[in-house]
Parts: sequence; C-alpha cells; structure tokens
Amino acid sequence: MGGSADKGQREGVGALELMLELSRAKLEDFWLTERGRWRPGWRDSQRTATLSCPTCGQVASLSGHAIDEVGTVTPSVVCPRGNCEFHDFVLLVGWAD
Repeated sequence: MGGSADKGQREGVGALELMLELSRAKLEDFWLTERGRWRPGWRDSQRTATLSCPTCGQVASLSGHAIDEVGTVTPSVVCPRGNCEFHDFVLLVGWAD
C-alpha cells in the first residue's frame, strides 16, 4: 500500500472502531493510479469522492455513501470488483481541507 492506507481509531457507539485511513491523491494523479488514494468530486450538487481500492486498485465512486465533515465514510466501503475481498470502514484523510 505504500503508506497511503493506515488503520486509525475513532470512538464508536459502545466500542472503539478501527478505520482504514486513505490519503488524498496527488493533483497530477487524476486517474488514481496509486492504490488506496481518493480524490474529491461532485455528483448531483453533493460533495463526494472517488477512490482506488487499496487491495486491487479498482476505481469507484462513493456517491452512494455519506461522508461526514472529517471524512468518515458510511456505510463501510466494499470493492465493486467481484473477485476482490476489500471491505472496510474508511476515513478520507484531508477531507476537511
């Protein structure tokens, strides 16, 4: 993963949850060629993000997810590629910037 994805912690309801922290892609990496990176976007007047799967690199939109003010994505993210097993809770590092 090259340091782009790390496990962080946040307080959950009744438990401590581990979240995968994904870093924002470099401006020149429009096509998200580096796994585990995200970039901001808009869909139907809503701020959203696109990310590359940390496991397989498949690029997918998070438009069906909610992203709070600090970058916590809900519900958990599942890779859309059928043969990839990525499924995790995700925090978009730098979302608030």
